[in-house]
Amino acid sequence: MEATIFIVNTGARLEHSVLAAIADGRCTGGIPHPPVYLIGPVLSLTLSKTEPKQQLHDECVRWLDSHPPDSVLLLCFGGKGIVTPPRVTAIAAALDRYTEHRFLWVLRGPPVDRRRDNIVEAAELERAVRTLMGVDSEEGRKARNMAAEMMAAYRKAVKKGESSDIAFKRLTKEIWQGAVVPKK
Repeated sequence: MEATIFIVNTGARLEHSVLAAIADGRCTGGIPHPPVYLIGPVLSLTLSKTEPKQQLHDECVRWLDSHPPDSVLLLCFGGKGIVTPPRVTAIAAALDRYTEHRFLWVLRGPPVDRRRDNIVEAAELERAVRTLMGVDSEEGRKARNMAAEMMAAYRKAVKKGESSDIAFKRLTKEIWQGAVVPKK
């Protein structure tokens, strides 16, 4: 199957190495690729203000915005992270006891596939949290700085006149003019 265009949920400042690889032909073996439109980050734009997911998102953003910068730890266990209810309680208790940081959880229900290789071990999780939260941890400082830089880049990319806004307008114009037509 061939693509007519690529529409990517990211911004130019966020994925510059990937975009350079595409532009240089490293991803396609030198074969010309279709136009790439970076229109992101698109976050919850399809939800109406009355939908529970959007309301929860808005509530979380308001809560985050009400706290000083660098004062909240985001806990997200990724696509392979399985955290049982007792472990969630233990992690929350440990964070509350050993750190003065506020924290925000990103939790999901248990996956359908419960194979052992999908489970993040407690020791690995503890090491990661200690590393990221450690005041003297160079790795943690770098991760926190990268997260702050990415958030700033995300916010900038979606502003009027910035990379995602420009790409979205270009895509819309080309669709309207018939320049972007799906292949049959």
